[in-house]
Amino acid sequence: MKTKLTFVGAAFVLAATTGIAQADPIRIGTEGAYRPWNFVNEKGELDGFEIELAKNLCQRLNSECTFIQNSWDGLLPGLDAGRYDVLFSGFAMTASRTETAGMAGPYAILAMTFYTVADSPLASADAEGVVSFDRDPKAAEEAIQKMRTLLTGHTVGVSASGLSARFVESYFDGSADLKRYRRLDEIDIDVSSGRVAAGLTQLSYATDMIARTKDVSYKLIGPAFEGGMLGQGVGALVAKGNSDLQQKFQTVIDEAIKDGTIRELSEKWFSSDMTPVR
Repeated sequence: MKTKLTFVGAAFVLAATTGIAQADPIRIGTEGAYRPWNFVNEKGELDGFEIELAKNLCQRLNSECTFIQNSWDGLLPGLDAGRYDVLFSGFAMTASRTETAGMAGPYAILAMTFYTVADSPLASADAEGVVSFDRDPKAAEEAIQKMRTLLTGHTVGVSASGLSARFVESYFDGSADLKRYRRLDEIDIDVSSGRVAAGLTQLSYATDMIARTKDVSYKLIGPAFEGGMLGQGVGALVAKGNSDLQQKFQTVIDEAIKDGTIRELSEKWFSSDMTPVR
């Protein structure tokens, strides 16, 4: 199958050129500032795991797809207002989101982790793998208590609109303070300068950021957490009530998991298999 990628303003248009009649065009909303999930590369083009995956899924649907970039906190309102048909932008599949949007997936696992700079007093806590609130709630609770002790009296940087703020509020109230940021790279800067003691973000983002950063030495601290209020993984969001589009994307996501496409893309972008456990 051949594809043609055209840049039009802030949007990237993917046209599948086959002999079969194409379905209606699909408008995909994404932030484009969340490497390695979605970002703008050196050529000024949208790139990353979710961008490649969405293009692959559009080919499977034989649909023309347009990528529209917007700030992360503007994506859900834009979906509600009808400016997008589907969102691929690192959204966790949580119970609360089912109240406002349909979800297809998950297409990748989600784990949240704390990080700091290597010369911070907090850096004495080594990275400890991943604990699950669903599979081992006792271990997860013990890990939370350990991190509460470590972070007592400190400030943690979190995304203003993301799940990390609610995670800190739920588990670290009365222990750690939080500071909200619009962009993840702003958290990284303030962690490096000591304006906040640590940041909390997705494990995949943190490991990629640490590998790419040469002038600052960052370090993961404590375990990463998954499950529970963090949801069942990362998925695509569609407008509430658009069950037809939701089911179409669910079908092709399941196909991409089954044939190994998601494993190949996740190993390319995350250097590990992020395929969700079914």
